[in-house]
Amino acid sequence: MLSHFRAAGSNISVTDQFGDIASLVASDVKQTNGLVYAVDKVLSPGAPDTSHEIHASRIFAGPNEYPPTNFAAYGILAFKSKVTIYDQERQKMLCEAFVNAVLPSSSLVVPTAAQMVTVWPMDSAEHAKAATKANITRTCDEALQDYGLAVSQKAVRDAVASGVAVDGDGPFLIAWAPPTQIGKPGAVVLKADLSTVTEYKMASDIMHRWVVEIENRPELWRSGTFDRSLIATAREWADHYGSLIFSVVGVK
Repeated sequence: MLSHFRAAGSNISVTDQFGDIASLVASDVKQTNGLVYAVDKVLSPGAPDTSHEIHASRIFAGPNEYPPTNFAAYGILAFKSKVTIYDQERQKMLCEAFVNAVLPSSSLVVPTAAQMVTVWPMDSAEHAKAATKANITRTCDEALQDYGLAVSQKAVRDAVASGVAVDGDGPFLIAWAPPTQIGKPGAVVLKADLSTVTEYKMASDIMHRWVVEIENRPELWRSGTFDRSLIATAREWADHYGSLIFSVVGVK
């Protein structure tokens, strides 16, 4: 049954109760007892309502570009120290997992207002731009060499102020919901602790799951509204990776 009927000259546009649409001519339509029917026509699915969706993305940002503006929400991939010859291989592995699992903000077709962006901090805007423009095979070399440690350490202090334990070597994926509560006691904070991650497959899997957790909870990022399913999610992560990987602070 059709729920919407519009005619413009001999062209007719119809929409059914499911939002599916079709463009018809007069001979395709029959009207009986006040109801309008499309005769022998298959309606195409209408455009889905994406106005409430949140998409995960990433950016490289200099000190004056953090926190990022115009995004629905943001998080950070926070290392406790810059790369050294002793941990270079592991840090590059984690970076590769991040950049290959999370799409760059500029590649998405949705506006930044519909994105929850995870920031890789850089020590200058120029270096952030260089990492953004670098060939994917060189991205992590640029990103690690000029990592923004000062911003990262500030994010870790803000997480601690909200009651988050950051005792491991890291790095840590940290996000606040909503972001206006950053650094405040009682804020809702999601944290993925990658201290024990030493293999690419596990790192990649965690990064992909981070994307899923972001995109499955648009209301969490827009307003801080959420249900207690986050607790169940933390248990699922614990069953899969161990109890220290994923945690939620501030859930009432």
